[in-house]
Formats: sequence, structure tokens, C-alpha cells
Amino acid sequence: MKKGPPAHTGYERKGNGGVVMQSLSEVKAGAVCTIKWMFGNPQVMEFMHQHDIREGSTINVFQHGRDSMIIGMNNMRLAIGNEVAERIKV
Repeated sequence: MKKGPPAHTGYERKGNGGVVMQSLSEVKAGAVCTIKWMFGNPQVMEFMHQHDIREGSTINVFQHGRDSMIIGMNNMRLAIGNEVAERIKV
């Protein structure tokens, strides 16, 4: 398996030296990041868990459009809306 770039920590450095998590909807295509936490309606969370996307999962961001994005891990790809991605912190 080809090694990609190191996993994105999801933390942005602030001017005062602190760090803050960011939502998945803010991550650019090509990034590899680890999910720190996620929330949403139970059906969406169950769907994500069925595809092994949960806290601690390392995912790839393949495409980021105006209102949706394509994420994936291993051989699985999943299109999610930005409203779902906003509730996932990396």
C-alpha cells in the first residue's frame, strides 16, 4: 500500500500559540485526517458507523465541492453533504 502524507491533526495554530479543532467541511481535498469527534442525527451516525467511520478513524478527503465532499478510507468512498461534514471535527 502506498504511503500518503502524514495524518492531518485537525488542529490549526492560532496567533496566540493555542490550537483549535476544525470541522471536516474546512479540510481541503488531498488531506488525510483523524476524526476527533462527530455528532448528528442517529440515522447518519449509524450509517457512518456501518462504514467504520467513527472517532479515531483516519480518513482521506478526495474531493471537496461547493456543498458536498467525498471522503474515504481503505477501499471505501462516501459522499457527504457539508451539513454532515460540519458536525465532524478533525
